[in-house]
Amino acid sequence: MFKVFISHTHSDRPLADALRSFLEEIFTEHIHVYYSSAKDVEAGIQPGAEWLQWIHQNLKECNLCLVLLSQRSLLKPWLIWESGAVLGMNLTTSSSIRIVPILFGINANQIPSPLQACRLQVMNGSCEEELNKLYTIIFDDIKNKVSSSYLNEVVVKKPQASQTYLSSIEAHLSSENPKFSISELIQFLEPLPDLSRLIKCLETLPNLRDINPHLLSQLLKNLAEVGGGQYYILGVANVYRHDSEVIKYLQAGDTYRTTHPFIANPEAMDQRILNGIAFRNYIKTQIEAANRGVKVTRIYIVPDHYNLDDLQDIQRKHLESLLDSQIRIKLISEQNIDPPDGISYDFVLINSYCIGTGVPRRGVMFGSKYQIHPPSQPSTQYLAHEKFFNELYSQSVSLEQCLKSKNNTMILPLSNNKIKDIKNYQEQRELAQTPAFVAQTNANINGRKVQRLMIVLRTNGCSYDKEKKGCTMCDFRKHAIDIPVETTWMMSQVESALAKVQSTKEQIEQIDLLTLGSFLYDGEISPEFRHRIMKRISQIPEVKKVVIESRATYVNLERLVFIKQCLRKDQILELGIGVETSNEYLRQEILRKGMPWSTLEKAIEICKNADVHFQAYLLIGTQKLSEIKAIEDAVRSAEDVADLCLKYSVPFKIAFEPVFITKGTLLEELYTKKEYKLINLWSVVEVLRRTHHLGTIFVGMSDEGLSDGRIPEGCTLCTQQLRDAIEEFNGSQDIKIFDSIICNQCTRW
Repeated sequence: MFKVFISHTHSDRPLADALRSFLEEIFTEHIHVYYSSAKDVEAGIQPGAEWLQWIHQNLKECNLCLVLLSQRSLLKPWLIWESGAVLGMNLTTSSSIRIVPILFGINANQIPSPLQACRLQVMNGSCEEELNKLYTIIFDDIKNKVSSSYLNEVVVKKPQASQTYLSSIEAHLSSENPKFSISELIQFLEPLPDLSRLIKCLETLPNLRDINPHLLSQLLKNLAEVGGGQYYILGVANVYRHDSEVIKYLQAGDTYRTTHPFIANPEAMDQRILNGIAFRNYIKTQIEAANRGVKVTRIYIVPDHYNLDDLQDIQRKHLESLLDSQIRIKLISEQNIDPPDGISYDFVLINSYCIGTGVPRRGVMFGSKYQIHPPSQPSTQYLAHEKFFNELYSQSVSLEQCLKSKNNTMILPLSNNKIKDIKNYQEQRELAQTPAFVAQTNANINGRKVQRLMIVLRTNGCSYDKEKKGCTMCDFRKHAIDIPVETTWMMSQVESALAKVQSTKEQIEQIDLLTLGSFLYDGEISPEFRHRIMKRISQIPEVKKVVIESRATYVNLERLVFIKQCLRKDQILELGIGVETSNEYLRQEILRKGMPWSTLEKAIEICKNADVHFQAYLLIGTQKLSEIKAIEDAVRSAEDVADLCLKYSVPFKIAFEPVFITKGTLLEELYTKKEYKLINLWSVVEVLRRTHHLGTIFVGMSDEGLSDGRIPEGCTLCTQQLRDAIEEFNGSQDIKIFDSIICNQCTRW
């Protein structure tokens, strides 16, 4: 069992509770979390137990010590003591307890110096990416100690558990106890006659984000009614949650209009707001409303002389999220907006009802109390300033049109480079939802001719290619895209390919999923996608075999078992690896594969243990070889792979790949200089004659859209006959099919 000790100050118990719930929801009985403030004796101190001894014993037994650091805990000596106790045990005993400081509402520079000196890995407890690091630490420790079915459950549970945890953390941080006393706040607020003065005065308060919103709502209850309701103060996240609930009730034809101030330095507010779950859900709700016919308009107010070319990354990414939506946009400089008295830069209108919200620069929002379903009667606030609102929201356009605008008085245009960047993002996102290449060919399963669907998925490409400049004959990078590819987009690629097949009414029994790299590497393909795509394929009754590809380095027993369990029991999983040749010099030095034969053997052994079939991709026509030598190398490589698979009793298939020329490769350079000649298709036939007795043989005749027509051929008389015969052989495995093809021009090749 993996044991986690949480070191924290008592006032941060909600943070510890959320962490415990997250970890136990995912890892269930294989994890035990301890912390002193836990309400139950299972995780906390038992009644009558000696407190110091309890802490020392649990620190001694834990595998991981999480130190929760917040504004409240920074000055608590016990946190430093508990961390020091762990470090001391690591030094004086054989213990190897890992210490991970987790930050909540503070930055790394605020970590106490004793912990900073230890150079520990620090995590942001409010960030999903950082949370994944904590998950990985535990997952990697237990994965060899539990069943594959349990690991499957862990992966499935993680997304929902993460969202629940992050929502809990955000809710807690937005409602922290105040640093001001009630008497100090009352004394400050009593003389304020209206909301507009309140907003201006509150901006001058230090540590505004730490004010308790529930306390302020009580203090403000007697303020004059403005904007359709009595104003009160909410945490930013709660305002977005409330507004999201309102939007869900809107119907086609309704109007939802809102503003958003962009500030020059987003570190103060935009970084925290735009990254928040509540805001992202709020925008998602608006996009959904716009798609169902609600007239949604967003106005962005930027500081005077603020060049949108200098948009902070977080702001740019937010705008990009609206590119394909039906939301209307307007960008306005502060100098071109003059709100009436009582109206701040940030407000929301639903139809003719103003639920105006004001945003001081320090990140606390003000919102009026309103019904969840927006009332139909216009508010006095709207009626009093109807002309201002209507003029402000006029001339709104799509984001793409907005960014191209030349109207310098109202809308600040982006430079051509910035528009090009955002257009490129839009194009990349569209590409990310369309497969790079789809082909339907013959294949053979257990001696039967079947239809095979090959889907080349568009991903970020091969990590080996990026880090080591890749293999000399490969140019799959042409199909790769630069922006991160979301799981939903990749699922759209698959559904698009399946839809093409369904329109032809062909029965597909084999699906090959090619990913421009390694299906088994988490850095290229997420566990979530692996789970979702295999579950999707398991629901297609006709499919009997699934083929995936990976570099041998990434072949992992747990991942293969996990994928197998996602499929039906009657479905075959086959792992393809680009072996290319069994000649070590050719493979490592000429082709730059970066794969020793011993690594391949280990991968095949793992296939045996996972009950997975194996497929070896072998080249016909490796550079530096004559045509005769290329034939001999392909035959010898097939025999070597067959021997290795027979050694481990692994069902296998040989997939020959006649070399074609791809753009931007070393092979193309040699071809252009006439230092390389493409193999003749008759040589491919000769290889098949010499190897068909080994088992199932397949010849890949597709160039995946990469060759520009520079592919192996025979002559003008026999090329198409040979290609058709090879395609038929892939399904029938009948070598005699080539006996009927005679070409007088190709008696010698």
